[in-house]
Amino acid sequence: MIKKIVLEKCFEAQLKELVSIDGGERVISENCVIYNGNNEFVGLIIKGFLPAAEANFIMNSLSEIKFPKSHRASGLISNSEIFGFSPREHLKGYPCRSCKFNFKYPHQYFILDKISRRLKETYQIHIPDIYQKHSENIKKIGKNWVMQNQFFTSGIINLDTQYRYHTDNGNIKDTFASMLYFGHKIIGGDVKFPEYNAILKFDLGDLIVFDNTRVSHGVTQFKKISKSSKRMSVVLYCLEQLKSCEQTFELENQRFNGSQI
Repeated sequence: MIKKIVLEKCFEAQLKELVSIDGGERVISENCVIYNGNNEFVGLIIKGFLPAAEANFIMNSLSEIKFPKSHRASGLISNSEIFGFSPREHLKGYPCRSCKFNFKYPHQYFILDKISRRLKETYQIHIPDIYQKHSENIKKIGKNWVMQNQFFTSGIINLDTQYRYHTDNGNIKDTFASMLYFGHKIIGGDVKFPEYNAILKFDLGDLIVFDNTRVSHGVTQFKKISKSSKRMSVVLYCLEQLKSCEQTFELENQRFNGSQI
């Protein structure tokens, strides 16, 4: 049973501050829909969205990925892979395209696409108003640039990365990201909403839905307690720039190369 709770705004997010557990936060460790003081949707948390056996299977499948390391401007090392579709990158000479992950890891991509279909149903059942907004917005993107579920365009898999407080850029307004958590023998590593002074206590297979472009969020410090320890998250979202892609891959390539279409 999903219940609603109200969290008043406690303090402004400090986007450049290293995420840590400061003490005194509201710890959320149960199913709930969070609204702010203006009765605006903040987030939906479903504990055990994926049963333990299924979540372990997915985590083991994702562990087969060879994650490339990249250094962010913040100085943190990020281990991540993107999937689904990517918008044009003129400086690099790339048109709108399928992510390499889709072809390099077809088994894992199939699993992620299957999960996204269940997420679509979850929006529809638990947050119908949000589902309606999200559905209307995704229709503005050509069908070639959305995943099979026709609800998300793209996603990212993160491994053992502690993100500082931030909001995400580039998503379509009034669409809502989904984050699934996969952790094994980890202490900490929860998600914090600093503006609401709340920590979302995560366990294997938990789900959170929220507007990641407006709600500041970050990962609390975490500790590995075993050689097999890992912290993984999968985030699915909708990219604004994919609206401008041509309707087919062929037309997109022609347009990008400057040909007449």
